[in-house]
Amino acid sequence: METPVTEPEVIESPIADAPEDGTPIEPQPTAEPVAEAATPEQVAAAYAADYKFKFDGQDKELDEWLRPVIKDPDTEQKLKDIMQRAMAHDKYKPKLPEYEKVVGTVNHLAALKSKGEHERVLSDLGYDDETLFEVVRQKLERLKWAPEQKQAFDEKQQLAIEKEQLARENESYRSEATKGFVQQTDFELNNELGKADYRQLIDAFDKSNGSGSFREMVVQRGAQLVDSLGRHVAPSELLQTIVRDYKPFMNMVQAQASNVTAAAKPKVIPSVGSGTASPGKKAVTSISDLKKLRDKMLEDEE
Repeated sequence: METPVTEPEVIESPIADAPEDGTPIEPQPTAEPVAEAATPEQVAAAYAADYKFKFDGQDKELDEWLRPVIKDPDTEQKLKDIMQRAMAHDKYKPKLPEYEKVVGTVNHLAALKSKGEHERVLSDLGYDDETLFEVVRQKLERLKWAPEQKQAFDEKQQLAIEKEQLARENESYRSEATKGFVQQTDFELNNELGKADYRQLIDAFDKSNGSGSFREMVVQRGAQLVDSLGRHVAPSELLQTIVRDYKPFMNMVQAQASNVTAAAKPKVIPSVGSGTASPGKKAVTSISDLKKLRDKMLEDEE
């Protein structure tokens, strides 16, 4: 009996498609899923705006009516720039006539110079002929100097210019530092004035001298103390000094308040005794009781 012949099972090999020359197959990279781009609405919803900005060394915030417009950082910055320019315009608007006058003078001198009218330029700057001749004489004299002398003179002039520039920078720095110190002192003073310890004194002083007069007086006293002591005086130290000095004033105020309170209390009329009144009669404590007692006495006399 013949054994049936079966076809061998074909198993696919991962290297079945390999090139016949034996070159290895490079693994194919798996494609990354492509993320969907966020819509403008999603970007706007996820953006958290910062409404704070700086102006003239102080913290400011964008007005409420401007905030709904902000959808992205670019719009936020543009609005802040507009607000800063508007605030600067309001701050310096009173000085605009002065600035315009200076700018007009500079432009006038530049126009004269461009037309070659140098004598008019010097005349408008305040140079008289004698001063002008002296300046020219000095310049002519310097033309005769040796190179070493000219170099020393130029270096001296350059040092003077740099010194002036440094002085301007230092002055600007001191101005900013002073501004920051004043703001910090004002903050500390407001905190002290808000304490209950000084409320009665502030109210009494402002009532006698006008609203805000106590704070103004404190600032003036602080300036005087700084001048006399030659050092900074903390608001807490200053107010303690003022409270001590104004103690007689507060004693007088409290005494007046006590007198007013006593005068405002209703007066109690003492009971009036009568020969006909029985021992159990109610004591007279009011005008009405007194009238009733009078009527009773008249009835008894009849």
